[in-house]
Amino acid sequence: MLCWPMGKVLAVLDGRRNRRGVGWRWWLWGGAIMAGMAASLAAVKLTERPEALPPAYEGAMVADASHQIRIGPNTIRLHALTRESPKVRAMGLGRSFFDSPAGHENPKLFFIEPLDRGKVEVIEARLFDHATHAVLGVDRRDAVGQRPAPQLEIHPDGRLIVWRAGTNVAPSAVDLWVRAQSHGVGSEVHRLPARAGASTKLSDAGIAVREIQAGLRAHTVTNSLEHPTAIAWGDLLLGSEVQKTTVVFDQAGVWDWGRCQVAAVDLRGRRWFPSTPHFVDFAVQGRTQVIAFPVVADQIHHFEWRPYGGQHRFCFTDVKLPVERESNVAALVPAAGPAAQNFLATPALAACFGFAAGRTNDPITTDQTDGCQELNHRFLWAGHLPGGGDWRRGIVVDLSRWQQALRAEISEGDRRMARRNGLPADALAGGAVASQASVSPAWTALRARPAGTPLEDVRFLLDHDRAVLDEIRRAARRPSAELRSSAELGVEELQAQLARLKGWVYPFRASCVAGLIEGDAATAFADLETMLRLGEAAGSQPVLPGALVKMSIIELSLSPLWQGLVEHQWPDAELAQIENRLRRVNPVADVRRSLPQPRAGEPPVHSGPDRPSRDGVWHSIYLARLDPDGPSARLQLFAAERALLDADADAATRALLDGMEQTIGKTVESQNGITLARTACALERYWLANRRYPETLDELVPGFLPKPPVDPANGGPLKYRREAPDRFVLYSVGVNGQDDGGRITASGYSGRTEPGDSVWRNHPAQSAVTDTPQR
Repeated sequence: MLCWPMGKVLAVLDGRRNRRGVGWRWWLWGGAIMAGMAASLAAVKLTERPEALPPAYEGAMVADASHQIRIGPNTIRLHALTRESPKVRAMGLGRSFFDSPAGHENPKLFFIEPLDRGKVEVIEARLFDHATHAVLGVDRRDAVGQRPAPQLEIHPDGRLIVWRAGTNVAPSAVDLWVRAQSHGVGSEVHRLPARAGASTKLSDAGIAVREIQAGLRAHTVTNSLEHPTAIAWGDLLLGSEVQKTTVVFDQAGVWDWGRCQVAAVDLRGRRWFPSTPHFVDFAVQGRTQVIAFPVVADQIHHFEWRPYGGQHRFCFTDVKLPVERESNVAALVPAAGPAAQNFLATPALAACFGFAAGRTNDPITTDQTDGCQELNHRFLWAGHLPGGGDWRRGIVVDLSRWQQALRAEISEGDRRMARRNGLPADALAGGAVASQASVSPAWTALRARPAGTPLEDVRFLLDHDRAVLDEIRRAARRPSAELRSSAELGVEELQAQLARLKGWVYPFRASCVAGLIEGDAATAFADLETMLRLGEAAGSQPVLPGALVKMSIIELSLSPLWQGLVEHQWPDAELAQIENRLRRVNPVADVRRSLPQPRAGEPPVHSGPDRPSRDGVWHSIYLARLDPDGPSARLQLFAAERALLDADADAATRALLDGMEQTIGKTVESQNGITLARTACALERYWLANRRYPETLDELVPGFLPKPPVDPANGGPLKYRREAPDRFVLYSVGVNGQDDGGRITASGYSGRTEPGDSVWRNHPAQSAVTDTPQR
């Protein structure tokens, strides 16, 4: 019926009417158009029409009942999550991330998942009560990141939205309005090889890789007319030595591409997106951008730049909020003991770790408290020492390098960066070391006096605040060393306290080295014991960051222990105590305790034809590979386990799996170091008694070890070779699981599978002439 009028309209517009009416061609055209319109109307549900939404929703496209929507070539799905769900763990967010110190923020999570494995950047979100359409929270992003708003927060992931309901009762269902930007699947991609100097052209603009640095590094970008954009590098940030890569990109020419997505592509073709900035627009953010990618530097094959295709508005309606399961992590948290028995509650440290002086367990706010800040300033110098030896590579401490760093105006790292960029050394730092020294009384006093020998300069700094160090040494003998509950602290304060614990290792490491050189084994032993207690405090809560920081502290402690053994400076009694203390350090058990545990009655893998749940994969593959009692872990996957992982390989889960493989490797490397150190202490005690080393490790049992040591990497015996009456090589097969004959692992303490073994020699390496920074 409607074909004739539509054809007539078309004919009039075309000016081709004849006396016989509308031509047959226009009948066909009109019929085709009306059929298409009818099909379109039939395909659109009433709820998808913009006019069906309240005005505040701004006519957004509406997802279907399964919370899935098609935006151009991209399919997007919404998940409403609990903080205990596998996908939350896949994004690396523990329970403490969502808890306020009082535990009353009542967070609700929404995760935007692009099913085509692309990247969607949420730049604005609005949350509504589904029943009343009342606004529950709003958050927007500006051109360079996040602009916080009350209650609703777009997480740095760019796809996670957190609603902190507070004390309000949350509705049973909500509507989530999203403004996001994405790219088309077939959009233009520009690739840069992962090497300094690589470049590509985008029309009239160019992008070049200036520098690639391993780890997540603090930095300052300096722009001026006098010299090109300069980067002043700082220390490696906490817990990022090997899991991240920092890259400097420079842009030249006219930039008219707007926002672009950038990703690092690894050797297996997987894309790794930076956490922040979530997108790059050189015209707004500047011609030089420093971007961190969550992937190991030597695993990056190339970088991809992809222009965004535009912004989209869509709405997920009637989203049911899930009921949260109770976590069993709280049951693992040790009960807090009296402050008088807690190492961290000693007056010198109380302000830094939330213990009020003179009271039992009353918490105090530790952010930038005067007492903690003053204490940190006192020992700033210790964090600037350029290295504390390296037992894995057989390098002893060079005190002359320490002296040069303490008296220099510009750090060695800044000098190296200046040379690399063709700049004068003072263009980057501008006396940054001197300005930091000015707030440290001991450091200021040292620089005002004439230089002595390297040992005299180090001893001067240690003696300046001897009373504080002595108090902490005495407190290290208290029966407990515990941070406050991780649920009470919250994630930010927990990370800050872990960083403080690691920072305190450096002055005691310096004192331990100085004591050994001076022949003061008693003081050196007290310093080593204090470092081990700092590590024990870091691992006192069942959270993975604490276990990782504990491993890092133990690693820093082993180098002065190794140096004393090389020079036969540890007495037998101290060696027996050190071996006994190290026997109680168990990184494998610590990491297993910090991972989500299976609930009572829950099978490790769901049976039946369906693929296993993520909980099943987690419990059956990762927890099963970590010996509950330590010290060994299985590094290699069985074929059946690999099949389980491949059956559930979405982007979030894959990121979790890769991170866990690195964590298990690093845990085994840490356990290797502890096992080798224990055995080396027993070998040194044997040498003190016999003036030679044994032919085999069996001779150490039972006089010096209760049983033969086990290689954590494969569960077999440690490898041992006596090269002379006063020389030996002791090693584990390392994270690659192969016996390489005692050849040192190329990557050192990294947790990555590379050729080489974890080796402990009782003599310095002949080729080692310089030390390297460890921070």
